[in-house]
Amino acid sequence: MVATTVQHRQTNRQKNSKIHNRTTAIDHAVRVVYRVCCLAGSASLIENIRADLDSDGVRTAMRNHDTTAVFDWLIAALGYQGISDQTAYDYME
Repeated sequence: MVATTVQHRQTNRQKNSKIHNRTTAIDHAVRVVYRVCCLAGSASLIENIRADLDSDGVRTAMRNHDTTAVFDWLIAALGYQGISDQTAYDYME
């Protein structure tokens, strides 16, 4: 009976240690990602995106259910993914 109780306590300690280590690792990862985002991310990212969409008339087109305008904007935007802007521009011209 004593051996079983000791084993049970050791097993619980190991489980608690694993849970604690996992929580600590997750907390650390969250802190690292947060710091990176604070250093590299723009505080005005959403505002900048909205301004770009407004200048392209996309938000107005969405409000007016103008799918043609939204589609044209989307195709133009997707054309610039993965290659240089100049190459994409030349190709689309």
